Amino acid sequence: MEVLMGVDSAAAKGAGKGNSLPIIDGQGKYKVGTSGQGDQTYKGVIKFKKADGSFEVYPFKGEYKVAPPAAAVAADYMSVFYAGVVNPVTASSAGIAPHNILISPTGAGVKYVQKGPGKYDFTFSSTGECLITVSAKTENGVKVQGPPIKFKVKPLPKPEAKVGGAFAPSEMKKAMLATVSAIGAGASGFDFQANYKVLEYEIIGKVKGKAMMANGKGPNLDANAKAIFAGIDANQKIFIDIRVQGPDGKMNTATCSIKAIR
Repeated sequence: MEVLMGVDSAAAKGAGKGNSLPIIDGQGKYKVGTSGQGDQTYKGVIKFKKADGSFEVYPFKGEYKVAPPAAAVAADYMSVFYAGVVNPVTASSAGIAPHNILISPTGAGVKYVQKGPGKYDFTFSSTGECLITVSAKTENGVKVQGPPIKFKVKPLPKPEAKVGGAFAPSEMKKAMLATVSAIGAGASGFDFQANYKVLEYEIIGKVKGKAMMANGKGPNLDANAKAIFAGIDANQKIFIDIRVQGPDGKMNTATCSIKAIR
């Protein structure tokens, strides 16, 4: 007897040999690595030599699932959740296909939208703790896959002023300062898409030995603010004070001072 993998009956009777399995205790032993998750298939034939010397071929096929080693919920960007932004989440459970996964989150004003099998977008209206229970649809009904998994929900980081593509730079060349036409805001090192809006600004600097101040609405600098950036005296500082609205709707202020260098 031979057990050949990866061939059908016609190939087994012809030149196609397939991969022959070792026969142990009268059975072909099939081993394969699990390089990817999800549904997997296999096929082959059992080739049996009859008494008259001819061969009889018996085809077979089957399937199996490859799943992560344990039930888990993972925040795709960080190990915590943040209120006010979309938090991508992946949920899984050992031996359960992703499309049979169910979740039940509670706490911190959580809401979620399913984006695909085992994939979700979470949003939070407050901070604190979020508990996520993972369940699975089985032939015997829905079964909980372990205790709830706990995450902390934190407020967004405080914004920083962004000037010339850098967060709160301590110094910039005069030539670069002269090209600045807007002030942005954001959180340095924050991996989420978070839209911080500059609502107001105040700019103070010394031009030709005279202190100047400019105020404006929105991120774009008016003519007076641009004049301070373009004419700031060397080795003097521009002081920036902005009012910022975060993606969670909360208001913050951010300040920085930039020394003008040649």
